[in-house]
Amino acid sequence: MENTAITSTSKIIRNGFGQETGCLRHPVRHDTECSSGFDRHAFLKYKFGTKPMVSSRELSRRTKVEKGFFRSLQNLCNFYKLPIPETQGMLYPENIAHAFAVTKDAFDKKGTGLKLAILQSEHFNTSIATIKFSNTGYDLYYFPIAKIYEWWKQDHFSPLADLALSLCAFLHQQLEVPYYTEHDSFLNACYEAIKDFTEQDIEQGYEFQDDVPNGLLDEIESIQTAGRDIFYDIASVSRLEKFEQTVKLFRPSNENEKELLKVCKTALELKQKYPNISISTAIPSYDDGEMNDVLGVDMYISFHWGNESQWLEENTNEYINNYLGEFSEKQEPSSPQFFNRKVVRERHDLTMQRDLVAFFEKVAWVLYAF
Repeated sequence: MENTAITSTSKIIRNGFGQETGCLRHPVRHDTECSSGFDRHAFLKYKFGTKPMVSSRELSRRTKVEKGFFRSLQNLCNFYKLPIPETQGMLYPENIAHAFAVTKDAFDKKGTGLKLAILQSEHFNTSIATIKFSNTGYDLYYFPIAKIYEWWKQDHFSPLADLALSLCAFLHQQLEVPYYTEHDSFLNACYEAIKDFTEQDIEQGYEFQDDVPNGLLDEIESIQTAGRDIFYDIASVSRLEKFEQTVKLFRPSNENEKELLKVCKTALELKQKYPNISISTAIPSYDDGEMNDVLGVDMYISFHWGNESQWLEENTNEYINNYLGEFSEKQEPSSPQFFNRKVVRERHDLTMQRDLVAFFEKVAWVLYAF
């Protein structure tokens, strides 16, 4: 799918995901843990020793996990008409590992297009679930901040700056869109990597035309400083609290401002329709122990500066293209269906997820239009 919502950065993923070059790894936010494969000495990241005696707390946890798993396994197998695996004589967690592996193999052969997983909450409530994903293709949702910074710098209290910053506060605080100066963000690592490469080239005496390297370093420093300055306003709780009032008071003076106001009204509608909407609820991470092989949501949804020089833009595009080319899978919007109780029909509602992605496309269009 060719993205129509993103500007220059949309061209940087070419021909899908592949293996091109090695880069740093970044942590991916996740609230739910999942396992699609097992180590017989570990289960869902809870480590069990080999001692024959275990604490009553550990034993109760095992009992709770087993009870939840096998109850949901019964419901799943009944619904999809799968044979229930035999686990008699097997100890925990081997009994769960074996039952899941056998069931997953039989389930995959049905060709439902769904992923089978075991989901476990922090309170050890365990259930088999099917997961349906929504494909976002190779789109990048990078929201530019440079123009907004210009308005903010000229007049912190102008209606246009006020409205744009309120939208940014909604994106960051409510929807959890990463900000490019945050130390753990993917794009911050991108800028830092470019700085390191440039400094190494200078130290090794490479010849450059004019003063390109030092100019590049100065530009990155300027972008990061400006981003940190305006971020204090974007991260302000009061900024988000006044969002609705700001929208009501704004009077657009041209077409671009009218479109910005429309997007802000859409944001308020999303919040009313889905009070808990965010990236983590719409695009959760199902960590199966191999998350390093999955392109995380923080890598393709983020704020960025958006008005780099040609030299910096080319370096940034090359870095991102090479980095994202490492991944064969992508953390996508998804909807799980749990089998902790009897199920009568498949129910995977991706409406919220698709509404969120459509909103991101609108935001990108509007901000780049300025």
